[in-house]
Amino acid sequence: MPDDSSTTSQRLGTTTVQLVGHADCAPLTPAAFARFPFITFTALRWYPGVDALLLLAVAQDLWAGRRVHRVYAISLPLVVSGQIAAMWLYLARPTWWVEFAQHLF
Repeated sequence: MPDDSSTTSQRLGTTTVQLVGHADCAPLTPAAFARFPFITFTALRWYPGVDALLLLAVAQDLWAGRRVHRVYAISLPLVVSGQIAAMWLYLARPTWWVEFAQHLF
């Protein structure tokens, strides 16, 4: 008997499926968006694409279930705050961060 996606999602539950989708989207897609040649703005070129994918997932949840799944309610503020912190460190280049980053390599 083939194991299609509908039986897999029923067996795992919605929270696990949402977590796997979020885990695939948030850390892996910035590298893909950064490599698109037609995206020209340099400093912030990957995060808007990730945010758009996550917003599409939230919109799908709202459309299908009339509510936002708790995975997105908990993780989206963390992802956005992490993006803000990462871009601030990238653009401002504070001396303490540059010194710390040099010790990492």
